[in-house]
Amino acid sequence: MRELIEQPQAAAVADAVLSEKALIGALLQDFDRLFPIVQADGITTASFTDSDCVQAWEVMARLRAGRPGIVNLVNVAESWGGDSLEAMEIHLHPLVEACQTIAFAPHYCRQVREAEQRRTLHAAARMAADALVK
Repeated sequence: MRELIEQPQAAAVADAVLSEKALIGALLQDFDRLFPIVQADGITTASFTDSDCVQAWEVMARLRAGRPGIVNLVNVAESWGGDSLEAMEIHLHPLVEACQTIAFAPHYCRQVREAEQRRTLHAAARMAADALVK
């Protein structure tokens, strides 16, 4: 029985990570056009579980807050920390490749938000179960 529950959860987690990567990849390609959509959906750092996505989101937030605040692939790579070429090749390029087209960004955004909501509900259910046991 436990295997039947864990398999769909594992598939959902894998799908969510792919959506996270695709969403960040879309933002890296056209931040100015897509950020208002992402912001309206309530996406935050907590929405991401993949470490490269979290770091890319945080770098983009710093760039956005700075002046002139230009957020693009090159600026994110240069602000990543360490070797910008390495950041581009190892961390950012796979994110851009995960995005088939930026036209799907609203879909990726919904999937990331839904996965975050599932994680939150799952954590709340676990906490409630633990409280009942005590």
